[in-house]
Amino acid sequence: MSIIKLNNNGVKNATAFGSITGLGSMTFIKSSLPNVTFAVTVADASGNKYFIDGVQQDTIALYRGGTYTFDQSHSSNAGHPLRLSSTSNGTHNSGSEYTTGVTTSGTAGSSGAKTVITVPQDAPTLYYYCTNHSNMGGTANISGVSTISFVDGSNGVVLDDTYKEYLFTFKNIHPETDGQQFKFQTSTNGGSSYGTTITSTYFIAYHNENGSESALTYITGSDQAQTTNFMVLGSGDNQSDSGIGGTMTLFNPSSTTFVKHFIGRTINDPSGYAQDEYTAGYFNTTSAINAVQFKFASGNIDAGDICLYGIA
Repeated sequence: MSIIKLNNNGVKNATAFGSITGLGSMTFIKSSLPNVTFAVTVADASGNKYFIDGVQQDTIALYRGGTYTFDQSHSSNAGHPLRLSSTSNGTHNSGSEYTTGVTTSGTAGSSGAKTVITVPQDAPTLYYYCTNHSNMGGTANISGVSTISFVDGSNGVVLDDTYKEYLFTFKNIHPETDGQQFKFQTSTNGGSSYGTTITSTYFIAYHNENGSESALTYITGSDQAQTTNFMVLGSGDNQSDSGIGGTMTLFNPSSTTFVKHFIGRTINDPSGYAQDEYTAGYFNTTSAINAVQFKFASGNIDAGDICLYGIA
């Protein structure tokens, strides 16, 4: 990393001061976006039917932005290629194949055969069906999730003394319900409960699109003083093109000596405003924090990605 010297007018001089070493490195750990494989088989149940992970014509849930693989490598799939449609029973019911974000490969019943979808933000309710035979498939609902949790040791999450600093990034976090606060809390018992004591601050700066209104203000209703509520990180609007972006940094969560500091900052765009929200504080515990959970005050998170990084 080079440092550029500025002169008194803020202009870069031509020379740089070498580089700084020892600043640490950032390692990607986990994305909240699902990456799920469904094992597809076919069996006679008053006619051939698809079984998803052993369940006949299972109704499955797909999250926007998630990637889902329908694995058709089992020999029972021979002659039964699976496809997706926005119409129940697909082409057997005057529907058409849904192809947005979808790739297919291989021959059903052979090794490597699969249909993969990365669910678009505007995806409708989908239905999986057999291109050759009617009434074999089921429903794939497009749904949100009530909470997103990162628990040390679960699903590839690292949240221990491997790193002294952990960074969460938020991209296009979108609420199911309009005007909801986006919040987080931590756990010291592996996610069995979330309610670590917090003391914190909270500021908002905003500016509207026509330039007629702006402010920087402290929000007493969103700070905490030795309470165990979920801490506000930002506010979410459910307009189709709106969402929350930002970061939250958690410092040395595995310490059994010190309290755990955090800094959060988000940007969102409610009803024509650029709204910058900033919080900082500490979890008043000397127990190791080993899980973090995010949610909206009400309703589901229906789109967006939270990523976790470790900083050495």
